[in-house]
Amino acid sequence: MKYPGSVLSKPLLVGLAVVLLIFFIINVSYDIEKKRETEKRREKRKHRQKQNLDNLLFHPRPVEHGRKSIGDRDWHSGDTIPRFFRKNVKELKMNCDPLFKGSITAVSRAKHVKHPRREISPSKYEILTKKCVLFKYYRNYITGPLTTKENKYPLAYSIIMKDSVFQFESLLHAIYRPQNYYCIHIDVNSPSEIRHAVQSIAKCFQNVFTISVARSVTRGTLSHLQAELGCLRNLLKHSKWNYFINLSENDFPLKINNDIVNILTSLKGANSIPGIPLDPQAEKKAGRLPSGIKPFTGEGDVIMNRETAHFAVNHPRAHSVLAWADKTTHPQRTFYATLNFNPLLKIKGSYKGPSDLPHLQKLEHIAKFVDAKNSSTHACHGSRSFQGYCTFGIGDLPYLINRKELFAYRFRWDSDRLVLQCMEQMIFQRSKEQFMYPKDYDLSFYKHLDIVKHQV
Repeated sequence: MKYPGSVLSKPLLVGLAVVLLIFFIINVSYDIEKKRETEKRREKRKHRQKQNLDNLLFHPRPVEHGRKSIGDRDWHSGDTIPRFFRKNVKELKMNCDPLFKGSITAVSRAKHVKHPRREISPSKYEILTKKCVLFKYYRNYITGPLTTKENKYPLAYSIIMKDSVFQFESLLHAIYRPQNYYCIHIDVNSPSEIRHAVQSIAKCFQNVFTISVARSVTRGTLSHLQAELGCLRNLLKHSKWNYFINLSENDFPLKINNDIVNILTSLKGANSIPGIPLDPQAEKKAGRLPSGIKPFTGEGDVIMNRETAHFAVNHPRAHSVLAWADKTTHPQRTFYATLNFNPLLKIKGSYKGPSDLPHLQKLEHIAKFVDAKNSSTHACHGSRSFQGYCTFGIGDLPYLINRKELFAYRFRWDSDRLVLQCMEQMIFQRSKEQFMYPKDYDLSFYKHLDIVKHQV
């Protein structure tokens, strides 16, 4: 028996199915269109990011007519602002200026400051450097020459590092300029994660490289000297730089790059390599030097011109001095000093003035301030290492900021974080101010140094 309703139900079911099918097709089409729009927006965003990142390194922006406050400074019409000075950087919870002025109240407060900046781990560096442009932006690298003079006067650095990627990178960040060259020696005993992190940082810069032959380095020894000579060989392949400066991860600049360039220009090619006559009786095992060459010893912290660097690496007489220095207690110190204080070697920029002990002890050098227990009248406000070196503390900041040297040793992040943070802040702020309001650096002290007056 057939019921009328059952006959009528078939077209209704078909109609319902058609409606559902149409609804499904419309819904799917809407989803597809929505995904397409989302993808288009994503592609546009990626394209904008790529354009921004391509321009991120040095993209000046004209300031609007009149005065416009940007950050903590006023800028005038016609100025341009590099992105690395426009980016907001994390500031300390306290101003470092009173610390540099020696304020007792500020020093007391500083002991209770919670440090906002945390140490970046080696593994985090490997992640950050997967996108180098973002890494440079994140760390606020100055990736454009700030002045024509700086651009035309490149420098070369070696950095001997072992323990702290974070402290090494903080040093590199403070001294980095695209026209300079940087050679990094990673201690053979450094953990693999440190080696990989440093190499990943170096790969982000065309002018930063690590040397393949690694040694176990002890300050002042032959291993230290060999590591630096290895860097010099690589640096000499680049034909532009004017001066070489040797550093370690525990060093930090006291001057900005613009001031360093002006100071080195005022030396007129002279080297700054400390040295005093070496008592032959103190190094009997080393034997005698080749005829006419007198033995000297020093600190091993050097500023040497390119000609001296070339001589140290390639000249047969330098090889003879190196063979002799190898048998001394501190080869790095005796090698550099002996080359610099023997005018008969005719090394351009070396010292030819009075070479008696009283005179050389008073001879002023500008490479690096090292507060050693037995050779400094400064009262260390940090702590002393086993070897007697001062690890600088907050109370040392007023003293450091007025030093004539270009760099200082010794800073340790794990000893006093605020000291390094304040030093970083000072270098960045001075670089920014020099760019905003250029002013001449007083070079009178450097122009009248004996090493300038009495150079070969």
